[in-house]
Amino acid sequence: MHGQTSNLGLDGLSCSLLPSDTVMPVRYNVSMDKRKIQGNERQDGDQIHQIRLNGGIIPYKMIPPRPHQVRIILRWQDGILCVSAPRGTPEATIQSAIERNCEWVLARQQASSLLHIRPLVPGDSICLLGMPWSIRLAGRIVGPDSLHRCIYVPEAPPSSQHEVLYTLIKQMAAEVLPKRAWELANAHGLLPDNVRVREQKSRWGSCSSKRNIQLNWRLIQAPEWICDYVIIHELAHLREMNHSARFWSIVESILPNWQEARNWLKQYGDDLFRLRADGWVQF
Repeated sequence: MHGQTSNLGLDGLSCSLLPSDTVMPVRYNVSMDKRKIQGNERQDGDQIHQIRLNGGIIPYKMIPPRPHQVRIILRWQDGILCVSAPRGTPEATIQSAIERNCEWVLARQQASSLLHIRPLVPGDSICLLGMPWSIRLAGRIVGPDSLHRCIYVPEAPPSSQHEVLYTLIKQMAAEVLPKRAWELANAHGLLPDNVRVREQKSRWGSCSSKRNIQLNWRLIQAPEWICDYVIIHELAHLREMNHSARFWSIVESILPNWQEARNWLKQYGDDLFRLRADGWVQF
């Protein structure tokens, strides 16, 4: 995203935190190493690297940094250590950051190995817009039934049924969230150029200086008033591209209980990430 960007972090603030899988931010000032080390610039997100910690080998994957990122961020995501670093950060500096946080990395690795993931199948239920929706075996039609608050999946192996369910929920989010965003935008005279729904690992929403709003599809699992808070938060950035007192006054004029919504995300936001493409994370 070019130009100035303001985003709502997953803890309700502008930050780089990732819920459930946890992040360890490590400050790194780019001025520490101003050399242009093209060969050591680690932005190859598809390649798995390795580091030896405590006598064992820990694989890790590099994630592209955000614009103007000035710190190294370690996050444990989908069973692997992911590292995001400012562009031009030497690999030695990255590995040193991992070594300094050895205890945290090893603890996350152990916790990850204890996760139990199972597919959601007919007979299970999942919360959508804060209400329980049942998962049922389809007759002829596969898809959501909003009247009866259920989602029909085909007769298939459990893993395939879960894949269908996961896709259907993302499709619902792509329809429901932008529609609600435009309703609120028109009601309050805060009109963006575009509203899109995306897979976002570290934000609930974002608003760019080009007046484009992006929403995390996982919000479809939250209560409607929580979705409204995130949408209003991003719409308010159309007037104030910051988190100043003027910004929060705009939010409060539309949603007086915005602090309750932000606290809800802090307390329950992790649960919105239990649904994965390969199953449901059970604690």
